[in-house]
Amino acid sequence: MLACEAGLDRSHDATVRPRVNSMSSASDHEVASSGPQRYSIGEVSRITGVGVHALRWFEREGLFPMKVERTPGGQRVFDADIVYWITLCTTLRRTGMPIARVQELASLIEAGPGNEADRMALLEAHEATVRARIRDLEESLAVISAKTAIYRSNLEAGTAGGLWDPTTPRDPQDPPG
Repeated sequence: MLACEAGLDRSHDATVRPRVNSMSSASDHEVASSGPQRYSIGEVSRITGVGVHALRWFEREGLFPMKVERTPGGQRVFDADIVYWITLCTTLRRTGMPIARVQELASLIEAGPGNEADRMALLEAHEATVRARIRDLEESLAVISAKTAIYRSNLEAGTAGGLWDPTTPRDPQDPPG
C-alpha cells in the first residue's frame, strides 16, 4: 500500500483526505460510495488541481505505481492512495524532479518490496538538489534584500536620485545603486 510505503501519517495531511465537491454528479457519487473512498477523474482533478488531461497523461506515461481501476463502463476510479501519489508527484515536479525520475520512482514502487534502498537513494538525491537550490535562492535573496535596503535608505534620506544614474559620476569605491 502506498500510504505505508510513504512512511507518513496521512491522517494530518489535508491533501490526503480529499474533500469531494458537493456538486458531484450521480455517477460520481456511485463511484465514490462503494467501499473505501473512491474518486472519479473529475473529482481527483478538483482535489489535486491536476487537469483531467494531465491525469490521463500520467497514467499513459507510467507515472502511477499502481493500476488505476475502471468501472464496468470504462471510467477511471481513483482511491486515496493514488490521490496521495498525485499530490506527491506534483510536489516532486514543482521542486524540479524530471519526469524520468518520477517514472523511475513509480516503477520501483510498483515492483514491490526489496528495492527500498533504491527508492531512498532517488529521493535523497532529489532532496540534495532541492536543498542546493534553496541555498542558491537564499544567497540571491540576500543580495536582493541588501539592494532593497540601499534604495529604502536613500529614498528615506531623499538621496535616491543618483542611484544607478549613468550621468552622475560616482566614487569607484562605492557600489552602484
